[in-house]
Amino acid sequence: AIFAIIIVASCAECLETDSSFSDYAKSRADLCKHENCENSLILSFSNMGYVKFALNLVLSLRYAGVENYVVVALDEQAFQFFQKRNVSTFLYGVNSSGNGSTAALHHASPEFMDIMHLRLQALIGLLESGLHVWFTDADAVFNMDPFHFLSKDMYQAELCYDTPFLPRERGGPLMVMAGFFFMRSCRIHPTNCVLLRETGRRQRARPERHDQVALNEALAAHPEIEYRLLDPLLFPNGAVFFADRAPQNFGIKAVVVQNNHMTGAASKRHRFREHLLWFLDPPSYYMAPPRRAALLVYEGGVPAVLGLRWEFAALRAAFALGRMLGRTVVLPLLCLYHAAPGLYQGSSDWCTLEEYAAPPDAWVLPYREHALSMHPTTPTALRHAIQHAPIRSLLGARQQDARGSRRKVVRERDVVAAFGCHGCHEGDVGEDECQEVLRLGPLWDWEVIFDSEERQTQFDTDWNQQIRLREEISRHVTSTVAELGAGFVCVHGWDG
Repeated sequence: AIFAIIIVASCAECLETDSSFSDYAKSRADLCKHENCENSLILSFSNMGYVKFALNLVLSLRYAGVENYVVVALDEQAFQFFQKRNVSTFLYGVNSSGNGSTAALHHASPEFMDIMHLRLQALIGLLESGLHVWFTDADAVFNMDPFHFLSKDMYQAELCYDTPFLPRERGGPLMVMAGFFFMRSCRIHPTNCVLLRETGRRQRARPERHDQVALNEALAAHPEIEYRLLDPLLFPNGAVFFADRAPQNFGIKAVVVQNNHMTGAASKRHRFREHLLWFLDPPSYYMAPPRRAALLVYEGGVPAVLGLRWEFAALRAAFALGRMLGRTVVLPLLCLYHAAPGLYQGSSDWCTLEEYAAPPDAWVLPYREHALSMHPTTPTALRHAIQHAPIRSLLGARQQDARGSRRKVVRERDVVAAFGCHGCHEGDVGEDECQEVLRLGPLWDWEVIFDSEERQTQFDTDWNQQIRLREEISRHVTSTVAELGAGFVCVHGWDG
């Protein structure tokens, strides 16, 4: 059953005191399937700007067989979205217009602060009603029922938490994650509600700061609270799972995966897709029939001395070839640096695009993630072709570019003559007119040029809009190069 009540923003403590919310939450908590989750609820929040992540979260809970959850809708549009999809939801309008403003996605906006205060009030209301609450941000995936993984010691603690950062030194303090924790009822541990109210006071006093800072300052002021760290391999944050891939390297299936340590909805969605954790795409996205694929695949990897700049040069060449031939580019893995004597190769064996580039919400240059070749919805024959189709080649004269590098120059007319075919456009390919997969070797030393100046200018514009290094990456690399006073291997030739 789906239940809703609209609470106006002028009543800041409504969720803390209104019994209809706690009554509905208790009815959902009663759906738990075992004693470990008795009187327990998984709670999340979403406005219209984040409904797809919240729905992805709900789908993961359904796959895991978990029903004791509630997603609080923060505007009317989000609520209607959830209702149509049978999501267990409760409406609380952050503003009376309920317009689903995307301003609330920015952590420094007044709308975002409203959401932070509301989350605390909702938690306090449920904890005081006798429920235990597992709070999670919407950008998470539950692979299994998390309550099965709470030991007796953990379950009896006041707070079980994850940490966004491991301590820099042995015995150093751990920060508590404000967006993911399990908290026991205030009827059993009254100090939990004292802690949350103190957090709220600190937020209101310094609204420009992140809620995580306020929570940890409040926690430091209450050393009597007993809390336990959740196993970081079973409950990994975004850095541990996506960047370090620690659970995967140990052969451990993560119980819950959090998509933090990343900014931007498009980047988070891309990251989930690359790790087969995005459940909202239709079969056609993975080229399932009746759709017919027209893909361009190329070999990733560059000599270590060249690094990131040349990986992006290869990507640019691939997108140019894709436009010339009407093909969709399948992204390679990045950070694949071939060994060179005496050179540092980096700490990770591979990474995906969103680690360095901030993808836009709408791509004008069509692509699919590298995981297309592994996704179970992708037709078997197509997965095989992406990985094993014969590698084609194209001769081109080598010329020296403005940086002094000798690159293979290939022109549009030669590309079309070598690889083109009639009607080779995504979704519009005849049965015998075009091979589904054009597979090429490394492209890092290719310079691909359009025949007309107009087409070249349009491509350059589209590329510059589509592929931009993440601001934090640019800032980090620039400061690192300045600090070292020497070239940084993975971005040798950096222009910053």
